[in-house]
Amino acid sequence: AAYPPSGDRPVSEAEMFAGDPYEAYFSVGWMKRYGEVLCRIYSEKIKDPMKTVVVRPSNVYGPYDKFDFERSHVTAALIRKVVERQDPLEVWGTGEDVRDLLYVDDFIAAVMLAMATLDRFDPVNIGFGKGCRVRDVLNTILEVDGFKNAHVVVNPTKPSMIPVRLVDVEKARVQLGFSPKINLQAGLKKTLRWYREQIETQGRMEPVQFNAAHVRAS
Repeated sequence: AAYPPSGDRPVSEAEMFAGDPYEAYFSVGWMKRYGEVLCRIYSEKIKDPMKTVVVRPSNVYGPYDKFDFERSHVTAALIRKVVERQDPLEVWGTGEDVRDLLYVDDFIAAVMLAMATLDRFDPVNIGFGKGCRVRDVLNTILEVDGFKNAHVVVNPTKPSMIPVRLVDVEKARVQLGFSPKINLQAGLKKTLRWYREQIETQGRMEPVQFNAAHVRAS
């Protein structure tokens, strides 16, 4: 949300302040930018500087995501709709929007690498390094969950925000040695299994609030 528009190409770390964020994310985008500015101040501009690590993730998904429709992002929302066997199963926008989806365990691994490797203020993009259409994400969820003959409809009157959002992950690969290990199908399978377990144990569609004690990188 903080990066300026970049068309259909991956955006690099150096482009963060090359223009305003997308209009729909103007306020939250600038708040995130200001957070980075504060990190730089504490790292470089005070008498006793402190180490700060700034990572810029793509679209992270997985267990403990937000699955309530008022707050959920596209992957979690689609998972819930599939699990609920909604008919029709509505996709906001055209289904052609492109996102870089990164499973949460890979994201945690990247953060740990960044904390161990970076010794100065040096923001780095973290992502899978490949874009997926929303339509293809949904098809993978349907396949993994065994939902055949779903009645899928797209609703272009609903907001889809950014048509294409990709991040350049070369810096993470070279400087951190980071390479994601969990592909989309495997990550969605893990997330669906976890989500169904929440329903079975708690009897509701919306999982309990995040509890750091429950989370570990596998």
